[in-house]
Amino acid sequence: MSYKKELEKRIAKKRQEIEVRQKEIVVAEAYIQAMEEVLRIAPKEDGEPVTDLRAGSDLAKVRIIRRNAGKPLHISEIITRMEKVFTGNQKAGLSGSLSSYAKQNKIFAKTAPNTFGLIDYSLPSLMEVLGEVIPVVPIVNAIRNG
Repeated sequence: MSYKKELEKRIAKKRQEIEVRQKEIVVAEAYIQAMEEVLRIAPKEDGEPVTDLRAGSDLAKVRIIRRNAGKPLHISEIITRMEKVFTGNQKAGLSGSLSSYAKQNKIFAKTAPNTFGLIDYSLPSLMEVLGEVIPVVPIVNAIRNG
């Protein structure tokens, strides 16, 4: 084989290696992004203030209703399930309170306009979460195997 063909072969091989590494970098960046997201919603550690709701308050009732529903609920459905008569201002106030907690990533999450879910603090292990979000090992193996 001529030296020119040998050089072309080596160049092609290096380009393939670079392509594999670039794909691995993309996977690694997605993995980091997923870990950062888990970190953002992770429960607070000792010494950090814990947000809890006053027992019997409307927000505490909403949390119970939402937990029992097992899915995010629209504010109208929440109020219906509370079995309490709300004026327009009271409904807006409750929605505003829920939105405030959601913006701070505390207890409630806003999943759609005026629709609220719960932030689940009983997280599975990090690897379970990341394995579901990004099956890293199969992706890396697929990249390596071409």
